[in-house]
Amino acid sequence: MLRPARCASLGIKNLGAKGAIKMTTSNMKKASRSSRIGLAIALMFFGAIAFKVSAAPQNDPDWKIPEEAKKVKNPEKPTPETLKEAKTLFENNCAPCHGDTGEGDGPVSDELLVKPANLTDAKSMNPQTDGELFYRITTGFSGMPSWSKFSDTQRWRLVNFIRTLANDKKK
Repeated sequence: MLRPARCASLGIKNLGAKGAIKMTTSNMKKASRSSRIGLAIALMFFGAIAFKVSAAPQNDPDWKIPEEAKKVKNPEKPTPETLKEAKTLFENNCAPCHGDTGEGDGPVSDELLVKPANLTDAKSMNPQTDGELFYRITTGFSGMPSWSKFSDTQRWRLVNFIRTLANDKKK
């Protein structure tokens, strides 16, 4: 289980069923009937929400990207040096959720309600503009934190590095 401080640093607000409620059988027997019914309703409600969120596609239609953001051009040209720098940034900040190879299988991905995007999937990644990816990295959404603490240059370099993940799979 993740420590609360680590969860907060990753932007994880809810650890799902494993961490959300821990109620033993003996506690359940002691609870009143109305409490058990209330708990059952709450679990069904949150379970339905968790299912809806976890079943959402990685290009969530609720994640609205402004048209002007889609049109923003990447001012950073990828070079071996800048890609190496961005890879280190990715490994230290993005890989816990997206995985070392970007497949959405990082060590904390099982604890998240929303499955991290598979950044190696060319079908979903290639149609997105660099501006869209930059916007997603900058603002965050749902379970993904905002990475606005990084400089614009670092975020654009991350976009260039993320592009290599999907391109590597095409070869």
